[in-house]
Amino acid sequence: MPGLLVTGGGGFKRIAQHGIEVFTADAPGGERAAGHPPGQQIESARGRGRSRHHEMTLSSAIAVSENILRLSTSGAVLTVHNNKANCKQFSMTVTIGATYSPCAPTESHTMKKTIALLGMTAMSAIFAASGATAQEFRLNFGHYLSNSPFVKVEQDFAARVEERTNGRVKINIVYSGGLGKDSELLGLVGRGAIDLAGVVPGYYGDQLLYSKALQTPFVFNSPAQAIEIADYSFAELQPFKDEMARLGIHRLFHQPVDSYYMTGKTADCQDPEKLAGKKIRSFGALIPHMMTAVGATPVTVPPGDLYEAVDRGTIDYSFVNMGNIDAYRLYEAGKFSCGPAMSIAGHMVVISDRTWKRLPADIQQVITEEAAAAQVAYVEWSNTHVAGAVERVKAGGGEILELSPEALAAWKAKTPDLLDVWVEDLKGRGQGDQAAEVAKAWRERTAQ
Repeated sequence: MPGLLVTGGGGFKRIAQHGIEVFTADAPGGERAAGHPPGQQIESARGRGRSRHHEMTLSSAIAVSENILRLSTSGAVLTVHNNKANCKQFSMTVTIGATYSPCAPTESHTMKKTIALLGMTAMSAIFAASGATAQEFRLNFGHYLSNSPFVKVEQDFAARVEERTNGRVKINIVYSGGLGKDSELLGLVGRGAIDLAGVVPGYYGDQLLYSKALQTPFVFNSPAQAIEIADYSFAELQPFKDEMARLGIHRLFHQPVDSYYMTGKTADCQDPEKLAGKKIRSFGALIPHMMTAVGATPVTVPPGDLYEAVDRGTIDYSFVNMGNIDAYRLYEAGKFSCGPAMSIAGHMVVISDRTWKRLPADIQQVITEEAAAAQVAYVEWSNTHVAGAVERVKAGGGEILELSPEALAAWKAKTPDLLDVWVEDLKGRGQGDQAAEVAKAWRERTAQ
């Protein structure tokens, strides 16, 4: 698994800048900067080099594994104490691609810090040297969601890959943005800083120009249909293939998110006519059009912040699927959930092209087969899980109100044709003809 590595003279331990990860290795006579249980917040981590000249302090890190630390504050600061150089202490904010000479150079001593790209093979060698893992390939999977039954299919996928490769592959899922925020994961996995990621296309409207259309309201009549269109698009439509190649990722499967509901403190959500002036959670480039069509104000709120936003009245209604209403216990913050209002594809699980190309053919085959099996299992799971989620929401005091077909039809009638809106957007980006062909193919398939 690749990452960004900061190295320094005098046997410095290795650390990396904010946003990727921090790799540490033992040095004779030095303290371990890692060795903490995964997920543990660390206020500081110290490390000494092979000589007495240098030691470093890393503040505000989080343990990803026992040999990996990730800076958890933006603007990472590395403080180095140097007792035998011209400066006794300096601090610097490390930046990708930069070289630092923070002390005034002398004829006998110049300190430099260089940031370089560390490939998966080299990193595996570090782990092997430290005895950190017996796996041939340890793949870090960054997820924006919390660890809940809502991602069980992805956990099963990881377990099956490990089982079928006889332990040669270990997929380590890190939840709740532990390897990067929901807005960072696409870039991280595309660069190979992490190996896999759960990516919400709507969060990357300027990068996932085609994939984001799978999260267009009023196009699909069910989550299963959205997944059928997704599978068809990535297998048969060239713009989708080109998009994955351009971003350096390989799509494995999609989450078939169950239908979306609005959750808040009042029952006004049952009538679209009463949504005017209400602040409703939204995301992406197309879903806001759905909200403004009925006079509501779209507000971007990450899933993990929805409970507090509804509870404090920052927004009037959250807008997520029933599975996440259950997982985040949103029914405690707002009693009423109205829907279903929208069926779309959820996040997609992708693997970095850099990681993919380094995997042997037999492991690629296992991952491909298990991804296909996970896609089928996910659709089946979503159909059964939603019933259980509904029961848990009701048992927790939530009340589910049906948005009638007539009300939904009236809402759709007020909303512009959002596939046409998408095509117009891509026309302005020089992709109008390709987008029009995609929209035509989708209309034909969804009409069947």
